[in-house]
Amino acid sequence: MNCPNCGAEISKHAKFCSNCGQKLSDVADAANVANAANVADAANVEKPDALAESTEPAPETAPDNSTTATEVIAPAEADEPSETATDPDATVLAEYPVDDEDTTAAETSLLEVSADDSYITPDEAPTVVADHAADVDTTAVADADADADADPTVIANSNVSAEEPTTFINDPDRIDVFTSDDVDSTAISHFDPSQFTVVSSGPSSVERKQTKDGSDTLRKVAFGLLAAVLVVGVLAIAWVIQSHQDDAAKRSAVQQRIATYQEQIESVGVDPRSDSSRVELLNQYEKLNEIEEQIQTDQKNGQFRMPNGSDDTGINVLNSSISDRQKSIRDWFEADYKRRLTANSFNDTDTANTMDQKSVANKLVELQALLGDIEHEKVIWGDDTGNNSTYDSYHSRVSDQIKKGETLKSGVAEKTKKEQEQKDKDKKSEEDRKKAQKWVGTYSGTGTDGKSMEVVIQKDGTVIWRIGGQPEVRGTWTGDESKLELNFNGQVSGRSEPFTLSSTNGGRTVTISSQSSTWNTDTLSRK
Repeated sequence: MNCPNCGAEISKHAKFCSNCGQKLSDVADAANVANAANVADAANVEKPDALAESTEPAPETAPDNSTTATEVIAPAEADEPSETATDPDATVLAEYPVDDEDTTAAETSLLEVSADDSYITPDEAPTVVADHAADVDTTAVADADADADADPTVIANSNVSAEEPTTFINDPDRIDVFTSDDVDSTAISHFDPSQFTVVSSGPSSVERKQTKDGSDTLRKVAFGLLAAVLVVGVLAIAWVIQSHQDDAAKRSAVQQRIATYQEQIESVGVDPRSDSSRVELLNQYEKLNEIEEQIQTDQKNGQFRMPNGSDDTGINVLNSSISDRQKSIRDWFEADYKRRLTANSFNDTDTANTMDQKSVANKLVELQALLGDIEHEKVIWGDDTGNNSTYDSYHSRVSDQIKKGETLKSGVAEKTKKEQEQKDKDKKSEEDRKKAQKWVGTYSGTGTDGKSMEVVIQKDGTVIWRIGGQPEVRGTWTGDESKLELNFNGQVSGRSEPFTLSSTNGGRTVTISSQSSTWNTDTLSRK
């Protein structure tokens, strides 16, 4: 080992130069300061791209064990072993942990460098010292030049994180390789940090910049996604609120419509009684029917549709209310039909001989009126008007009764006619009899056969026929004031009866003649 002051050869463990007496630590400090300045100037002049090179990450290769680099070994009390950089052109120095009592001494590293920097060339790469004791609070060595273009020499700083290694320039030709046994704790304690420059723009600087750029991008993407999610969320909430409001408005409109129809239904006061007017009840039924048709139209148009797609259950209440009222009206009409049909129906025992014309006529009038009401009030049956329906049953039964009544009416009319004719005939006979009273008396004389003959006309309408010597024969007479007709039921002459009694002189004499040509006319005188 040579003295940095005079160049004399000295022991490597000596603290003072045996030739010039200079304390080696002071000389080393001054030499190191001068050397660091010269190195920095040389780097600025000869190799401006050193900083760019220093920022590139060191290749991860195994360290070179040649004597071109010096390795500083941590003190014995260090807990963690040093790690060596992979750069073949740089020597990696491990930081050592320091206790609280040795903080000041541990802040510096020993590096003996000659004040003469003529040996440094621009092509030489700096030595990199890795920082491993991240938990130890150490101080970065002096900053030689703040200019970004300088090619600084960096020593490991325990206060810098493991991701921020520092570099410094050493001279492998003038600094002997030494081991941990060569480390002088005194020299370390007097190491001047101002000889070194901390460079923060190393390889990890680029990595941090890339990480920062990536973080910014991720942050922007995250913010964008968050903003999109928030926008979608706000839109979704707005849509839900608007949908809820629309649904509420729709429900309110449906409920209002149902309430309006309910009021219309309630306004139709349906209260059928025995003395109710069928016209009024029919009008009420038709009003309810109109309301029902309006409800059905609104239902087809979706006016009762709820947000879930189904109709509001209130429509069932409306239809039920209308149905109940219509049924009460229909029941009233049906009861009226039954009562009237029963009262005016004809029994199987009814015939023309047992019925009179007036009774048949009255029933027919009632049945025809009932049939007219059934046809006019057909609306109360709704769709129940086909074959075998209730409406069809009442219509058929009343029609059958009307047909039967018409038949009875004809028979009764014929019977009545005959009876009337008989009455008229009897009346006329009675009148004629009264007029024929002038013929009452006894007429006698001699017949054409020379026998005595006598005819007695009695008031009660009988006649006695007497022929001399023969039994008398009784018969009846009819006629008027001009002539009489005598009928003895063939007892006098079966071929010549009846006989005609007439007079030409007011009844003083009479002639008895016959339509038969075999009868000879007899003339008799009134006694």
